[in-house]
Amino acid sequence: MLPMRSTVGCAKLTIRHKPYICPRCHRSGLASSSAKHFTISSPDRRPNGPLETSTLDRTPYDSFLFAAPSSSPPSSKSFIRDHLRAWSVQNQKVKKDHAEDNFASGARLTVLPNSLFIEESPTLQDDVDWDDASTFDAHRTTDTDDGVSAPHARHGLEIGDLIYLNRVYINIRPQFAIYLGTRFAQEQFFLADGRWLVTTLSPFTSPIISRFAPKEEVDLILRHLPKKRLEYQDRHLGIATLHSFADHVPHVDAAPLLGRIVDFSDDVDSFRRDNVALLDGIYDILAHEDNYISPSFAHIVEKLLGRPSTQVSSAESMSIFLAMSRDVTRINFHKVPQSKEMSTLITPKALHRKFEKVVDWARDYQDAAARAALGINVTADLEKNPLSSFIDKARRLILKSRKIRSPTTTGQLGPSTAQSTGSSATATQETGETFSDSDKMFLEFLWDCYVREPMGSAGRTRHQSIGSLLLRAIGAYPKMRLERNIGSLLLQELGVLAPSTQSYDHNLIVRVPGRRGSEGLDALIEEADKSCRDAGWRRDFTYDADRDFMASLRQPFKLKAFAVDSSKTFIRDDAFSIEPGTVIPNSTWVHIHIAHPSAFFPREHVFGRLAEKLGQSLYTPTEAMHMLPLDLACAISLKSGSPALTISTLLAYDGSVLDVNVQPTILSEVVFLRPEAVDIVTGRTAEEVASLLVGGMQEKVDLLCSEQDLEDAQKHRETLMDLMRILLARHDARPSELPQAADWSALQISSSVFVSDAEPFRRDHLSESYHRLGEPEIKLVATRHPHCSRLSELQRQRDLTTHAMSLAAESAGKWLSDRKIPAQFVQTVLDPDTDLASINQADKVSAAERPAIVARSSPGVLLHLNAKQYVQCTSPLRRYRDLVVQWQIDAYLRAAADESPHQSPITRDTQLAFSKDEMDEHILKSHDRMGSWFKVNARTARSWQLRALFRAFHFNEAELPPVWDMVVIGVAKAKGEDDDTRIRGQLIPFGSTVQLLESQEKWEAGVKKHQYLPVKFEMVDQGSRLISCRAVGPPSDTPTCTDPIKIVPRTWQSGQNTSAQGVEADIVVG
Repeated sequence: MLPMRSTVGCAKLTIRHKPYICPRCHRSGLASSSAKHFTISSPDRRPNGPLETSTLDRTPYDSFLFAAPSSSPPSSKSFIRDHLRAWSVQNQKVKKDHAEDNFASGARLTVLPNSLFIEESPTLQDDVDWDDASTFDAHRTTDTDDGVSAPHARHGLEIGDLIYLNRVYINIRPQFAIYLGTRFAQEQFFLADGRWLVTTLSPFTSPIISRFAPKEEVDLILRHLPKKRLEYQDRHLGIATLHSFADHVPHVDAAPLLGRIVDFSDDVDSFRRDNVALLDGIYDILAHEDNYISPSFAHIVEKLLGRPSTQVSSAESMSIFLAMSRDVTRINFHKVPQSKEMSTLITPKALHRKFEKVVDWARDYQDAAARAALGINVTADLEKNPLSSFIDKARRLILKSRKIRSPTTTGQLGPSTAQSTGSSATATQETGETFSDSDKMFLEFLWDCYVREPMGSAGRTRHQSIGSLLLRAIGAYPKMRLERNIGSLLLQELGVLAPSTQSYDHNLIVRVPGRRGSEGLDALIEEADKSCRDAGWRRDFTYDADRDFMASLRQPFKLKAFAVDSSKTFIRDDAFSIEPGTVIPNSTWVHIHIAHPSAFFPREHVFGRLAEKLGQSLYTPTEAMHMLPLDLACAISLKSGSPALTISTLLAYDGSVLDVNVQPTILSEVVFLRPEAVDIVTGRTAEEVASLLVGGMQEKVDLLCSEQDLEDAQKHRETLMDLMRILLARHDARPSELPQAADWSALQISSSVFVSDAEPFRRDHLSESYHRLGEPEIKLVATRHPHCSRLSELQRQRDLTTHAMSLAAESAGKWLSDRKIPAQFVQTVLDPDTDLASINQADKVSAAERPAIVARSSPGVLLHLNAKQYVQCTSPLRRYRDLVVQWQIDAYLRAAADESPHQSPITRDTQLAFSKDEMDEHILKSHDRMGSWFKVNARTARSWQLRALFRAFHFNEAELPPVWDMVVIGVAKAKGEDDDTRIRGQLIPFGSTVQLLESQEKWEAGVKKHQYLPVKFEMVDQGSRLISCRAVGPPSDTPTCTDPIKIVPRTWQSGQNTSAQGVEADIVVG
């Protein structure tokens, strides 16, 4: 093995023994320093943690330092030390018992008070991992969205790329690693220490050095890697889990890649030595004075070096990254899966200076505690420290809060026992406390430590240690692990954080309008709104040809167009019509009409820039944030007399496509229909619905379909039935057009969340304290019996509008691909080690096991619909990628109308809104944005869902069934608590993630993936986003709970019209 000439990519571990201080004489004694310092940078080191490795490894040095206790009798020194330690603990306990009285009386303090409600606090185990996100990837196993990617496409890596692996994600020391590929859903790497690694890689933050290693050198390593999937079979579980493993590579085959890594490390070191001042001053160069900023890493490199990133060497880029990675309290890295781009989050300079003051005050307070333990009077020092007044104020606010809401061990406040007196079910009331400037600094610090997102990947930082010190000093949670959820609980009890606050309200990377970190986006929204007003766009706007870039090409459309939308919808993107074919017998034209915003502004306009910045409209259970100004979107929405882009498909009786045409049109008549009425008229089977409602001032009757709605749909029954018949024929014809069609079996859990009277987000929430009175109404709706059938059956059961929009996307893709126009084609990619036949034959296929869905600028097959090509284009008022497709189509149609008979098609292509390279760049950027929005939507819905179950189960707001079904979906990497089985599943019917605890009868023994277990609730934990349950019966292949679920508030059952007051929680509070 080649000697390592550089320590870049290698970590040093230092063991420091704290001096022992005698509690009587206060004299100190140091342990032996013979083993204080050692390095783990040698190539043959064993990784720390549970990652397995070959038995040929040399015994590591730290195995002697952390060896198991000896079976020999303890020495006299250890006996004396244990005796003194026990005495010291008892002595401190006695002092703490009298600390509160001394503090209140102004007597001399010899120990700092740190207990406020110690008798109410439950004892929690110190080894509990409440953040289940670190041990279980819920996104890959619980989401049923078709866009979940297969493992081989998750990280944007290509074979031969080099990255820097961080041990936060993998149990190895930080070092360089070369990506060797993915087999059997496991990533393979060659490490800088000379070993190969097979693991399931979690998201990482590192620059990707593309094509670092040539294929022939990679092939030398691949011959030594396992040929099978590495799995671990727990003897108590019937589910195999993927297993990480590392082993050495023979020197003769490892030498070429090791040499490359060593040379690269030397180049990184050289750049560091030559640019020490630059690298040490990165934060001062980049940080904004007042605002959080999140520039891309490529932009940072260009700004620091003054040249384009394409002219920056890989070593320079990596050296900058490593320098920034050390500044963990001010700079965090963030990376969206599948993307090569990496962004940063940089703390404002002004805020950093405030944080430094908070750290100093906390250290002074800690020093006072140490001196108080020595019997020194520290009363004067405490009075001068701003932290003391903040602690006093925090305790007063906590006492007031606990008269209204109960804190829980999950880090969430319970429902309010005080009710709103206004027309809304919720209201805010001032607490009577005002915050000084120093108080606001502490609040900002705590928010930055425990609430804001993303938190970065550096593990525990100095700021988090100070945050724990503040929590201990306040003393409201003395026997609880002072982790992220408890810090959030403190801010809730102080009245600066609403109990219903959502993670996206505090995400500084996603940049949600109106939130911190979105200052640039908010300015763009204001500019777009002003432009909308100045241009005279109104909701009652009538078509004006002078504004329309496509007016000369627009043709009148005489047939009726049917727009199927909810009565509450005021932005209508799409409608459809049907017309018999006149040239070809037994053929039918299906016309899909789409709102045409691209005809009214170019991509460079402020509307286009805003749409690109947002990516799409964001809809959460509590608010809607529109991609375009609302007046503009309503003005361009489909209605009688409005412009549209019509995609027409000529279908034969058997569903085959005969022709596709795209034409700008003017719709003569648009008929609005309710979707529920259309379902009834077209004979779509009504599914049984499960529902849960908590809160609400009075019982409401929500009619799915009124008699008038049904009568309106019945007038067009024949047309709607003909349209459904031809669309189903098209659905049935698609599989025969592919060499091999997809038809896997899958479980589909569909649920929705509706929230009323939720408190709106306030940007200045950290400067004022409020009590929240009342609770929002939360309604959960889900399919009572989840579908578990073949893909073809699931697709066939979709409604008329969904079938029509699928045809539009398929036909638009065909039209674009026939003309070789680059667009965002959605398609699937199969894992190299998986064939479609095996997926189709599997009993059930989870979202993570399906082929990955990706976007490319050239067409490809989308197996989820068995479509040869597919382009999303039916929501240009809500999705930027659909708007981009329209700009491409508009440019082509204008060029085609203007071109002479002798003009080359290549010339026409250069007139497109996006060239192929620009389209590739757009796809890369839009993927990051769409991935972020998808997480916001999914996580927000799960949060409100758990909030409803939390209130119903622990605070008895509604009577829940005693037994539920859960479907097993996988096994977590580590236990969350002592009786955790590591089995994870989804709750039927609402889909919440379930953590299965051990049952006394061991019902869970031998359970298999996709089987059902009857379970009972133990705890609903909003902090970890899990419901803890225990099995109450044996596993089965079908659900065991089939009773209807129609859950309403208890107050409705008792005939009252107000929420319950003073309900005791059946969860231990602290």
